[in-house]
Amino acid sequence: MRTVMQQTQADAGPTHETPAQREERKQHESDNQDEALEETFPASDPVSPFIPVKPVVATPPFGEVAHRDAG
Repeated sequence: MRTVMQQTQADAGPTHETPAQREERKQHESDNQDEALEETFPASDPVSPFIPVKPVVATPPFGEVAHRDAG
């Protein structure tokens, strides 16, 4: 049976990696984070407080005909 410390060390990845391997691993982690951010980007945009409104056009009540004043 492994201790918590041994389990943590085993989950952390290789303890003996070359600088090139470490750089490659870090770049892969960074690429994964960038991809995750891109996939969630629209949801991370703030909500716009501007709500466009259609202009209100006055219409007569149902059944009535609009009349123009003659002048």
